[in-house]
Amino acid sequence: MHIINFLVYCSKGTIFWKSVDVSSVRSRDAEFYYCLLDSVVEEIGENYIVQIVTDNEAAMKAAGKKLMLKRQHLYWTSCAAHCLDLCLEDIGKKPSVAKVLDEAKKVTCFIYNHIWTVDLMKKYTQGKQILRPALTRFATHFIQLEEITRQKQGLREMFNSKEFKESKWGKQKSGPAYEAKKIVLGKDFWKKANDLIKVYEPLVRVLRLVDSDEKPTMGFIYEAVDRAKRAIQQNCRYFTEYEKIIDNRWNFMHSDLHSAGYFLNPQFQFGVEHSENVLIETLEGTRSVIERLEPSMDTQVRMVNQVRFNYYYL
Repeated sequence: MHIINFLVYCSKGTIFWKSVDVSSVRSRDAEFYYCLLDSVVEEIGENYIVQIVTDNEAAMKAAGKKLMLKRQHLYWTSCAAHCLDLCLEDIGKKPSVAKVLDEAKKVTCFIYNHIWTVDLMKKYTQGKQILRPALTRFATHFIQLEEITRQKQGLREMFNSKEFKESKWGKQKSGPAYEAKKIVLGKDFWKKANDLIKVYEPLVRVLRLVDSDEKPTMGFIYEAVDRAKRAIQQNCRYFTEYEKIIDNRWNFMHSDLHSAGYFLNPQFQFGVEHSENVLIETLEGTRSVIERLEPSMDTQVRMVNQVRFNYYYL
């Protein structure tokens, strides 16, 4: 079954609009999605819509771009949380990263496959777990890795304990127990895990921001992604290996709305250092949003002039 849900976000919050069952549609291509999105815009009224957000499927992106050509006063953007989750997936596909995540999974699977080992672990971690739910599918792998590193001392004490050594698992010379013990008591895993956390932790912070319902995030995404990249660059020795992955996903997700949100956010207008590239990009993005959303040419000119005036005082 393939159901598409339509939700409307407004000043009253998020409201369910309708669901469409497209299970019987054989070809869910760009044209199909375009017609579907366009019909919903017609139902709600184009004048009431600023932005349409969908997942990152190629056909949906093509449909969104086509819709923007017809509907001159709205934007299509990809889901920020989905983009960031895909960024984590791309990072996780790197062989060196996949190896670390696989080793973390081996440790977790062995411990949680047996009640006795779970109880023993909790004895040495002061009751703390190394598994907890995360926001998205691929964020889970990295959150799990972070929890394991936080309990490094307890886990090492557990595998070195008399109870474990005298258990049937501690006496094994191969298999899951032996592999988990070798990983935890070794040095290589911990070093690589700490390096990897420096890459993913800033990205997960952005993911938490965009996946939160506490406040509108459009005015904060641009700065949050930029801050995450700078944090990774400062703390990770292998930044260039991840820079292209992050930029590819950011370029897919980024729209003029993000630039305008940053430029018009008072929090980033004063007392914040801006690079020339950031100022130029966000100014141009703001101008493009004004021209697209404001139908009156006279009003456009006044708004753009005011924005440019503010630019010179940043």
